[in-house]
This record gives sequence, C-alpha cells and structure tokens, in this order.
Amino acid sequence: MAGIKQESIILIYKYMNEFEKPKGSPAAGSELESLEGKRVCASCGKITGDFNGEGTTHGICPECKIKTVNGDPELVSKARDDQKSATDNWAEMKKGIASEVINIIENGNFLHQNKIQHLMEKKGFIRTQTKEELSDQSAPEQLLLIAQKLKEIF
Repeated sequence: MAGIKQESIILIYKYMNEFEKPKGSPAAGSELESLEGKRVCASCGKITGDFNGEGTTHGICPECKIKTVNGDPELVSKARDDQKSATDNWAEMKKGIASEVINIIENGNFLHQNKIQHLMEKKGFIRTQTKEELSDQSAPEQLLLIAQKLKEIF
C-alpha cells in the first residue's frame, strides 16, 4: 500500500466516527437507540454483532478488513480523503478560535478585566498556539502580544 500503512487505515476508520458518520449508519432518533449494545463497522456502518456494555462500539467488519489488508484503492483513497477532511476541519476550527480571541483583545468596548474573563475560557488554546501563559494578572501588553502572535500564525 503505497504511502499509507495498514495500521494507519485501520486507526483512521476506527476513529473516523468522531468526524463523520459512516454511510448506512442511523441519523438519529429511535434508529440510533436501536444501536445500544451493538458493534458497528466504522468503515461501512454495518452492524457486525453485539457486545456487553453501554452505548455502541466500533470495529471493522470482515469485508472492510479484507479491503484494508489488500490495499483496496477505493478504501485507501477514502481514508486519505477522510483524514484530510478531518485535518481541514480542525484547521478551520482553530482559525475561528484564533479570530475570536483576537476580536476580544482588540474590542475597545471591553474593559481589560472583561477581556481577561472572556479569554480565560480559551487559556489552553492560547498557551498551545502562542506559548503565552494567560492569568488574571495578565497586562494589556501581553494581550496585544497574544493577538499579534495569533495573527502571525493564522
């Protein structure tokens, strides 16, 4: 399988349900409730069995496993597309959070303490993106530095 390892494909499909519902999976309501205690293929959405536990668990059905092991070009392409889509979605989400932080910092209608209060909800994001530690004691200059760094990144 050129360019993508079998383990990567399996992991992508195992966890892709976090980003996109597989084809053939129920949308909502009573159909979704009927999946309680079921094992569902993360690739094609087929119910593959039962399990003793709450909720639904995912795996890969025998047909999709064979396609994965054999390097089915369609499946490999779908895995790459799904991975790219998830990556693109995450990048857009980070860009949106950065824009929100910048708008809070640059908003002339907020008092400094109000800015800090709003930004504390995004403290982890600010730290991972800018390496700046936000606290209740952060000075206005530090907020401007955070905005500047986010503009450079995004």
